[in-house]
Amino acid sequence: MRIRGYLLDSETTVTAPVFLGNGVVAAGSREGWVRMWSPATSRPVSPRLDAHDGAVVALAISPDGHTLASGGTDGAVRLFDVDTRQPLAARLPVAPDSPTSPVFSRDGSYLLATTASGHGYRWDIRPSSWLRRACAIARRNLTRSEWSDALPGRDYAPAC
Repeated sequence: MRIRGYLLDSETTVTAPVFLGNGVVAAGSREGWVRMWSPATSRPVSPRLDAHDGAVVALAISPDGHTLASGGTDGAVRLFDVDTRQPLAARLPVAPDSPTSPVFSRDGSYLLATTASGHGYRWDIRPSSWLRRACAIARRNLTRSEWSDALPGRDYAPAC
């Protein structure tokens, strides 16, 4: 099959496109944003998603296809929800001002990052791990009021 054309509004992309498994492709820009496109139409299916203070240098998709990770020249990793096409939380700092490349473990339990300065980092990204950590920090369950404020419309289900 021969591919013709280009992804609209992709003039500043510098990463190799990554197929996300849901009929969407993502790429990162030298201006620090990540965007998703439909290869069928060549049109964007997401806004420009703020990713890094500097160029995006690498992208990785989780084994389940639901999380996209970007690494940038700012020495950070940023996570995005592929389904909602939105960023997840804040940037994960790795090594300041060192180009950083993310990769997921085969089973999706860990996010790893290597830097141009030769450092490596690992985060346990299993929901059960985050739950244990949140409970250890809070040392209590959310009250019904806190739950309602933070998770409107969801049934109260204390985690700790």
